[in-house]
Amino acid sequence: MVFILSFEALLEREEFYGTEFGKAATLMTYRPRPHISRSRLDSYSNAVYIETNESVRRDYSRWHGERYVVAKELTFDLLLSLYEVNTARLAAFRYFGPRVWMREELERGIKAIASWKPNIEARLIGLQNNEDRGILRRVMEALSGSGVRLVEVDLFGESTRHVAIDTKLGASYDVLLEDRHYRAGELTNRLTIEDFERNLAAKQKKAV
Repeated sequence: MVFILSFEALLEREEFYGTEFGKAATLMTYRPRPHISRSRLDSYSNAVYIETNESVRRDYSRWHGERYVVAKELTFDLLLSLYEVNTARLAAFRYFGPRVWMREELERGIKAIASWKPNIEARLIGLQNNEDRGILRRVMEALSGSGVRLVEVDLFGESTRHVAIDTKLGASYDVLLEDRHYRAGELTNRLTIEDFERNLAAKQKKAV
């Protein structure tokens, strides 16, 4: 069965959160992203890297620092970027699973980048097939009524994503980590969610 719905309309269907729906591979359509090489990103310290459960803000119109926000190895986590078109302000969030304070943090992010007449674009990228969709409900609750427009939705699948967000233009890119195009199957995610959680816990423990 094929549903052709807006993402907002899809999230209003209870079937989206059901176990039967979750057993199927879910494909969201979006405009294919252009590529950008890692060497270009790292030239002149031109990129800031965002890890799971971190957030960053950049105002390219006022400070021409790092131009790109980069999320490597997106699998079971979600990248959300909010870009204010009028001011070139950007807030990016990388989440794993629903979090109690998520709505408040997103609302603060929207308020921080909004101009007097907001024109904010949102991009949602990440997650894997059959994953709990509760995080998307939390995100959409935070965005609801804010006037934020969803311009890119790339969710689920079985691939590892490496994504860069341009803080000057708001656009997204697929990152070529080794400055070459990937071979067939090279980006297939081989981690289980248990592996992901163990790796995340180890990183957080090391950071303390």
